[in-house]
Amino acid sequence: IAINKLDLLIENEDFSEKNLSELSQTKEGLMRLVKLNKSLLMLSRIENNQFGEKQQISLNEITKTVLDDFSDMIEFKNISLKIIENGNFKTNINLDLGYILISNLVRNAIKYNLSNGKIIVELFNDRLKIKNSSSENKPLNKDLIFNRFYKSNQDNTSTGLGLSIVKTIIENHSDLSIDYFFENNFHIFFVK
Repeated sequence: IAINKLDLLIENEDFSEKNLSELSQTKEGLMRLVKLNKSLLMLSRIENNQFGEKQQISLNEITKTVLDDFSDMIEFKNISLKIIENGNFKTNINLDLGYILISNLVRNAIKYNLSNGKIIVELFNDRLKIKNSSSENKPLNKDLIFNRFYKSNQDNTSTGLGLSIVKTIIENHSDLSIDYFFENNFHIFFVK
């Protein structure tokens, strides 16, 4: 509601350039707080097993859906996308959590990629590999990247919770694990 009121003020009032800038910054701050709150609530729900029944699902199908959902962002950054299906990775997971898991990994691969970069997704019967070219050409801190609120750089748009959510989902599914590597200027996330 507060964000909508700010939008109305920005559109309908005669403010100076400085006041409009301050209102816009206030709106951005509120939006970051809303995003942070939603992420923390999701983490709590995952940790308390408040998602529905697990079922055997194909992560291949979820991955294709997620990549289609993010196609505009991929196109906007002019990222080349390659999907290699060497098998059908099936696992027991709640469908929504499966979508959130893959979505957070793909969002990360897009956000921290180069313009004109690459994303390569490889699927096997027992694992999924998401590779993205690195915007910083250096590895992430493997000991910290899955921690809550950790950000590898000072990205004001990030809550620092995306990979923490991924890790929490994985920890609540004993048959899954995740690992990270950096190789040939590519960040590589493995879900096994």
